[in-house]
Amino acid sequence: MQSHSSEMKPMDKAENEIDQPLSVLEPLRRRLEHHHELCENQRSTEVLRAPVICVLGHVDAGKTTILDNLRQTHVQDNEAGGITQQIGATNVPSETIYRRTEMCREMISREGDFIVPGLLIIDTPGHEIFKSLRSRGSSLCDLAILVVDIMHGVAPQTIESIQLLVERQTPFIIALNKQYLEGMTFYESIYCLNSKVDLLYDWKSNNKKSIELVLQEQQQITQNHFEKCCKTIICQFAEQNLNVALYYENPDPNEYYSMVPTSARSGDGMGSLIALIIEKSQTTLSRRISYTHELQATVME
Repeated sequence: MQSHSSEMKPMDKAENEIDQPLSVLEPLRRRLEHHHELCENQRSTEVLRAPVICVLGHVDAGKTTILDNLRQTHVQDNEAGGITQQIGATNVPSETIYRRTEMCREMISREGDFIVPGLLIIDTPGHEIFKSLRSRGSSLCDLAILVVDIMHGVAPQTIESIQLLVERQTPFIIALNKQYLEGMTFYESIYCLNSKVDLLYDWKSNNKKSIELVLQEQQQITQNHFEKCCKTIICQFAEQNLNVALYYENPDPNEYYSMVPTSARSGDGMGSLIALIIEKSQTTLSRRISYTHELQATVME
């Protein structure tokens, strides 16, 4: 029995050595919890940080081109093959936001008042081989822009992006991106469609108005073409068990994801897209992006 007792003593000593560091860390854990509680109590929706916006979508859907239009840059021209191959971040200041939304400030509650200091936008690769980068980008964001080519609809990487966003319960806005050729006739558009050029025929571009008004001013044949493409995409999202609607026809923003028609080339609809981002950030996301003294960080590598 004595020999058996002597064998147990080293084990008891090892257990005590394991328990001791845990007891030392306990005061630190309580102090951190107390600090977190204080920071949460001091949060105010009147003071917001810049929301992190992640841009996702299928390759060549126009993600980087949309950002280029917003930033007035030409990043895509310098990308190999015109394809984004890394995560890029851009800070869009409030002055730019205010200027780009002057035609549709009625979309923003609080009488067009801007609380957010800007937007921090993350551009992610759309090619299938960059799945891990898309996953990282989506894990960082407060709100996502899901870019869908209105002529091609929901593509494989679009479905993957939807799954990432739904899995992380990340709210998102759908940008129905398209390229227009102003004044193109019906027969010219048929030729372009057969040539796989993404165009809506006889489109009259105007980036100084909200996209809702721009659509209303189009000829009936152009509106019919747009509505046909839009209905196809609505059905494709329904197949993914998601309800979507054009932002100005959305019956319930809590049940339906909003779609904003945009043109990466001409800038049509960009003001409406930014205004909707600001409205969501300052209302449904205000608690999430309210300023806090507590440091929050994500280790990427």
